[in-house]
Amino acid sequence: MTNDQKVQELEERIVKLESEMTRLNGLLKDTVDTKPPLKEEKKMNQPLPANKRPQPKKEVDYETLIGQVWLPRIFIIVLIVGVLWGFKALIDIGFINEWVRVLLGYVVSVLLLWVGHKQFRSKRNAIGQVLYGGAIVILILSTFAGNALYGMIPGYVAFVLNVIWVIAGMYLAHKQQSQSIAVLASIAGFLVPFLVKGTSTNLYLFVGYEVLFFLGLLYFSILKKYVSLFYVSTIFMQLSLFSYLVISGHNSEVLLAGVVAQHMFLFVALIIRNVFMSHQKAILLTSFVLTHIWVGLTGHIDQTVFLVVALVIYGVYSYIQKQTANLHVFLPITTYALAMLIVDVIQFDQVSVFLLIHGMVALYVGFYTKGKLQLVFGLLVYVFGALVTVLSPIAQVISYESVAWLVLISSLVVIRKRLSTFQSANERTLDHRALMNFLFGCTAVFILIFITQIGNAATDTYSYTVQNVTVSALWACYAILGVVYGVLKDSKSIRLLGIVLLFLTLLKVIFVDIDAISMIVRGLLFIVLGAIGVGLSRFFYKK
Repeated sequence: MTNDQKVQELEERIVKLESEMTRLNGLLKDTVDTKPPLKEEKKMNQPLPANKRPQPKKEVDYETLIGQVWLPRIFIIVLIVGVLWGFKALIDIGFINEWVRVLLGYVVSVLLLWVGHKQFRSKRNAIGQVLYGGAIVILILSTFAGNALYGMIPGYVAFVLNVIWVIAGMYLAHKQQSQSIAVLASIAGFLVPFLVKGTSTNLYLFVGYEVLFFLGLLYFSILKKYVSLFYVSTIFMQLSLFSYLVISGHNSEVLLAGVVAQHMFLFVALIIRNVFMSHQKAILLTSFVLTHIWVGLTGHIDQTVFLVVALVIYGVYSYIQKQTANLHVFLPITTYALAMLIVDVIQFDQVSVFLLIHGMVALYVGFYTKGKLQLVFGLLVYVFGALVTVLSPIAQVISYESVAWLVLISSLVVIRKRLSTFQSANERTLDHRALMNFLFGCTAVFILIFITQIGNAATDTYSYTVQNVTVSALWACYAILGVVYGVLKDSKSIRLLGIVLLFLTLLKVIFVDIDAISMIVRGLLFIVLGAIGVGLSRFFYKK
């Protein structure tokens, strides 16, 4: 090979190597990309936005809490007590007469309002709220003194004045955005009829005022979203009506009408505007229970009629508003009304079956709608029905009590089966496995109690020996059925239940029956039990 040929061959190899290098560089660019990790790193190093940074937990400043909030609230009471004692001292020495006393009360109120206004302008809101509240209280007390103590102010004039003071308090609460002033004014407002001489004896005026005042507070609390005012207004109206009933001893249908009106307003408010759903739900439910108690205590409305009307209204609205959050309060009230109707209409010794069925259906509805309150009410109804059943012994084999026990056992089986379909929906709120085991245990125990009572009832006219042997035989049959059923269904828990029942039967025979039976019967019992135990063991070998 000449030198020229060697050079040409080397040049061809160099060209091939260059082309190969170019191809490899292209592959490296496609497969190796270093930019995303850089971006990732940059992203990791970027600071979190201010609104997503973990906020440090605020420490409670007790100095501010005590000094700005509680100090003025406590010492405004001290101030009012001091003013009253000062009045008392001046009255005792004859320095001021009755007119001056009332007038001084109004002057002190105006002074407190003026000082409170100055505090609000200086951004000392806590002190301003206390002074405003104290001014309203002194205005009402001064009017009370002028009317009830000294007879200077006529009853209806004093009533109108007190209403004006309460309205002024609500206006100040609205202007200063203060719920505490509104709460104080509302409490004073409910006490107005008791503080005006002559008005509390007029029942229509009393109930009419209380209802209208509550309606105004209900609207104001929902408008301003004042939860505390909502609770206070509802509770104090009930207390006012009940206090009138206790003080006067006058059981009138007008008082009941006021209670029913309050519940109706709460019901309408929930439908129209549920601004704080959980609180309105709790108050409406409590109001219905209290209204039912009022109906039962006063007797002016037939309890059956009341429950039927309530059942229809809340049942219809449960269907109409099934897609809204209101369903979770309407359904529990419907459940309560139906349970009370069952207790009211059906005789007590026959009520257990209906309560068990009603409670079982209510529980199913609660799981289906995922309503916790409905579940609670359904459980309460069911447990009450179960207690009535358990506390009603079976005297005869064919009896209502036997039917109730069969319904109780069947309902437990149905509830346990239905719970398995709701496992995914409720496993976050309860230990599903533990609940299923609990229901299984309850069912097993209730079946044992049921067959024991059936055995005793069937042999009631026979000797004690016959009764014990019959019950032991039933227990042994129960054990056999448990093991056989567990084998057929491949259920370990049921097979173990059968074994436990068999040992329980053996213990009963040894410690209870053996002294009361003859040697022949004793031998037969042990032969039968031994044969059953050996025979059942064969099932476990097969498994």
